[in-house]
Amino acid sequence: MDLARLIALLKKNEEALAALYREGARLFPTEAEVFLKLAQEEEGHATLFANIQDDLAAHPERWRAGPGRVTPDTLEQLQARIDHLLDEVRQGKAAPRYLLTSLASLEQGLAERSCDRLLVTDEPRLADALRHIAQGFVDHFKRLQQLEARLFPPTQPSLF
Repeated sequence: MDLARLIALLKKNEEALAALYREGARLFPTEAEVFLKLAQEEEGHATLFANIQDDLAAHPERWRAGPGRVTPDTLEQLQARIDHLLDEVRQGKAAPRYLLTSLASLEQGLAERSCDRLLVTDEPRLADALRHIAQGFVDHFKRLQQLEARLFPPTQPSLF
């Protein structure tokens, strides 16, 4: 597996997710602070992947493919999905709630695909960074569920 390509795609996915969260801040002004925080965290993940790219270039012996189930082709398909959603949102073709549920689906999918297990390194600092990113998928999914419950509370059944 081409690790450099994989890392570049992971970085690009994080940057695109950050752009989607910034759109969420625009569409949900009452929750803009939450969306902007999520965007900043995604940008932080992209920076971590940039650091990993640099380390891979300088020390390729530290890196190897892990047992994760994601291929570069899968990440390219995910990128296309994110880019399409971003275009729809920016053009006003997607309902705000659709953005929210799509973000949750993307984060859940990334968590389930164990992106943290795609790359293995013996460098403790960077192994910690990979675990941090993986935990971010889980945390973001939970926060998005909470946002959805707050923004779109379930309707009470009618007594009539």
